[in-house]
Amino acid sequence: MKGLIVFPLIFSSITSLWAQPTFNVRTRLGFPAATFSGVIATDSCYFVTGIIADTVPPYRTGALFAKFDLEGNPTLVKTLSSTTYTYETWRPTLLEAPDGLWVSGYALLPEIRGILIHYNSNGDTLETFPFFNYYYPAKTFISPQGMAITADKLVVASDIESIGLRANISLVCMDKSGAISWNYSLGGNLYDWAGSIIPSINNNYLVGGRKTNSGIVFQNYISQTWLFEIDTLGQMLWQ
Repeated sequence: MKGLIVFPLIFSSITSLWAQPTFNVRTRLGFPAATFSGVIATDSCYFVTGIIADTVPPYRTGALFAKFDLEGNPTLVKTLSSTTYTYETWRPTLLEAPDGLWVSGYALLPEIRGILIHYNSNGDTLETFPFFNYYYPAKTFISPQGMAITADKLVVASDIESIGLRANISLVCMDKSGAISWNYSLGGNLYDWAGSIIPSINNNYLVGGRKTNSGIVFQNYISQTWLFEIDTLGQMLWQ
C-alpha cells in the first residue's frame, strides 16, 4: 500500500514541475553589448541589473536597469552612464527594499571606487554613493562582491588590494544617506576574496569567501573556504 501511495505522489510532483511556466527569449536592448548580472522576481515583473558597453573607443561602460514582464518582454530599459566616467555592476548584488532597489558595483570617477546605486521601481537613479578602498590613497582597487540590507543599514563586502600586493575582504557599512558608519579590512598573508554576505537570524551578518595562496607561491597551493560572522559594529564574532 505504501508503494501505491508513493508513486502517485512522485508522479504528481513531476507533472507539477512540467506545468511550471518558463520562457527563453533573445532580447535586444539597443546597445552594442549588454550583460545581465542581477535579477529579482516579483509577482508582476522581473527587475534586472547589469552592464552595457560600447564597442568603439573609449569603450565606455554603464550600469543597466531593466524591467521585464512575466513572459520575458522588456517593458523598461534605463542606464546610468557618462561620457567621461564608467559604471560597472558585474555582480548579482541587486536587492529590493521598501524604499526602492539597491545594487553595488564600482566606477571610475576617474579613479576606481566602490559605488552604491539606489533606484526606484521605474529605474530612475535616485542616489549614488561612492566609497574607497580601505587603504586609499595607497591602494585604490576595489570590487564589491556582495551586499546585505537591513531596515536602515547596508553592508557591502568587496575585494580590495591591500598592502604588500595581497587581497583582503573589505566590509563597509553605511546608512541610506550614504554616511559610512565603519570600514574594515579583513585578511592575512593570503589572497582573501569575498563571496557573499547575508543578514543572520540574530541581526548580525554572515560573510562567505575564500583564502588562497595562488599567485603567491609556485607549489603547495591551498584554497580554503572562509565563513565568519560579524556584529552590527563590524567586529568578528567567529570564523
